Amino acid sequence: MWVIFILLIFTGLMAQRYVPVAQFSEGLNHASALPIQAHDTDRNGYPELYYFTNNWPYIYFTRICEYRPYNRYIFADTLMGRYFHAVGDFDEDGRGDLLTTWGNLYVFEQRFPDPYPTHQVWKSDSSYGGTGAIHVADLDSDGKMDFLFSGNSGVQVYENAGDDNYNLVWRDCTTMVAYYNFISGDFDQDGKVEFVSGDLQGERCALVFECTGDNQYEFVFCDTIYPPTANSHDVWFGNDLDQDGKIEFLIGSSPASGPYWAYQFRVYEAVGDNDYEVVYTSDVVYRPFTFRAGRGSFCGDVDCDGVDEIIWAVQDNWYIYKAFGNNNFQRVFTAYPDYNWHNETRVYVYDLNGNGYPEIIETGGTGGNGPNDSTETVIWEIEAVRLLYPDGGEVFSPGDTVEVRWRTFDPPGCDS
Repeated sequence: MWVIFILLIFTGLMAQRYVPVAQFSEGLNHASALPIQAHDTDRNGYPELYYFTNNWPYIYFTRICEYRPYNRYIFADTLMGRYFHAVGDFDEDGRGDLLTTWGNLYVFEQRFPDPYPTHQVWKSDSSYGGTGAIHVADLDSDGKMDFLFSGNSGVQVYENAGDDNYNLVWRDCTTMVAYYNFISGDFDQDGKVEFVSGDLQGERCALVFECTGDNQYEFVFCDTIYPPTANSHDVWFGNDLDQDGKIEFLIGSSPASGPYWAYQFRVYEAVGDNDYEVVYTSDVVYRPFTFRAGRGSFCGDVDCDGVDEIIWAVQDNWYIYKAFGNNNFQRVFTAYPDYNWHNETRVYVYDLNGNGYPEIIETGGTGGNGPNDSTETVIWEIEAVRLLYPDGGEVFSPGDTVEVRWRTFDPPGCDS
């Protein structure tokens, strides 16, 4: 019996589509406050995913989940009783570090023979008392990593002070704003790093601090022109999304509107030194008023055209927006036309399988801690190859000649 395959390849430009390439029944809990991140800490070529989650009854932990070929994931390690915030090499000693909280700030480090950062090397003297995520960056450009967050004592910055050591170097209690999450960058291109946050209460839509010296920061901008927008805790970075030479910051809000959350995001650009304006406002997405209404958005070049796209998350869906000219963004993809079962969703972008196409990591769930709550993680990738024929419904006999047809899309095909 012989079956001869004739391969016919069709190419063409089609609307971009993204498809799930992997999924597992565990994911991030507290999507508004906590991140999911990827890092190849053990340098084996297989990145790990780091996130906080929980199991009933009241078992809380940071999960380390490692990639395996092809598009598989294994639970590699667990850090019990800790909220995950960031992974990297914070003190530049060549060993991976993990930043967590649980009452205080903790740093865990990679120690031989263990491949992952699970050995505690530092604990803060004061309690954390934070209200959102911890942003890790070199805010004052002195070559030392900083931990930025908002807590009971105002906005605070801890800075690396040597191997496995971090000190509180700055605190601001004057603005009295309900900060939650932060991002940073030189948004007005004056050579100084700014950090940005939104306001949970909705009275101020965007707030910007600027570095004015070593461990010194000054409040320089507050957007009170745009209509007040509550729950502006979704804040993320845009790497010149419309290619006009300016980096952006994006802030998503979700004020209550009757029985719904009214989700919307705004794109900010600099129009002068320490001066910013909204250059794009998304359409409003109304979703049911639930307990969590959690989300976290991201930007990344998910179609490999050299320009980042906006991946905007709401509680039970996410969307891709692409620039078509200066300050002109259009929605090009909707993940779930009928929404999913989540009460909270966070997205992240990283090329986990190493095929050149960054995946969109979607994670979240019901957002609660009870016996009926659950989470999941779904890994998406741009569809670059689609099988047209056979599609699984055909019946062949010995001796048949079968034409196998597939279509490749722009960008070129990937191997998922």
